[in-house]
Amino acid sequence: MAETGASYYEAPERFPAAGFTVAILGGALVAFPLGAIYGCVQPLMPLIYIGLLIALLFAGSLGHAVFAALKLGRVRHQGVAVVAAVSSGLVAMAGAWLGDRWVRLQIVLRQQNTPGEVSFFASPHEFLRYVSYFLNEGFWGLRPSLPMFGFPLAVLWLGEAALVVTLCLLVVRRRLRETPYCEPCRRWTVQTKGVRYLIPKTVRGLIDELQRGNAQALLQVAPSSHGAPLALRVDIAQCAGCAASTYLSLLIVSASSRVREFVLPQEKAEIRHLRITPDDAAELRRPPKLAQIAASVPKPRPKK
Repeated sequence: MAETGASYYEAPERFPAAGFTVAILGGALVAFPLGAIYGCVQPLMPLIYIGLLIALLFAGSLGHAVFAALKLGRVRHQGVAVVAAVSSGLVAMAGAWLGDRWVRLQIVLRQQNTPGEVSFFASPHEFLRYVSYFLNEGFWGLRPSLPMFGFPLAVLWLGEAALVVTLCLLVVRRRLRETPYCEPCRRWTVQTKGVRYLIPKTVRGLIDELQRGNAQALLQVAPSSHGAPLALRVDIAQCAGCAASTYLSLLIVSASSRVREFVLPQEKAEIRHLRITPDDAAELRRPPKLAQIAASVPKPRPKK
């Protein structure tokens, strides 16, 4: 594929010596309280559908929190991001289990009018007793008369943990992939999503023009709007301290719910982090001009 005139951001796949520690510990410190809140809320949800929605929001929030720890450690390495996301997901699930146990035992004490306090933290022996009780007696089911227990319940719990860790990992990898780093200034760029929404009919021609380094071609495409069933979204990532790191991304996006956009938006990158000039970025941020769009429309041939 010819890309004459185009220059792209490439992550150096490195991190400072303390970056790994900051990413792992920072992610875990945020993940545990998030997991504890998730575990405390889930026992109070009356419907499985609400519980699933909360699980999705929890996994998305965890992914964004882990990415914040990676940014703090200036980590651009995908391998470190995977380790941080998986370890934070497991720590979050540990907090969720402790929160679940604390809330359920508090409910039991109040229902039985039994005085006493339940400690949030539990020894390994007490925690295993809690888990074993539900594995043997039943815990949850689609109908109250048919609670789940034994192997099916264990599979359900493992599935929940896999869902949370996997979504957290996907969010972290996506955020790291879409956020360039300015090496000269040693800072992350500021990303602005949706500086323009365009009609996607001319996407192939636009890609060719952008690969030639012609960002001005975007100015001549008819605009679309946010929330359209299908549109081209123009994102700009720009360093706040210098003009050396200004990047453009072009994505095909589909309309989706706010929850889907927060966790895993429906989008496909056609151009990722094309280096452009600050003047091009400033022009793209301005509202579309009708004269620029009209200039790209071919004039009708005169009738003979």
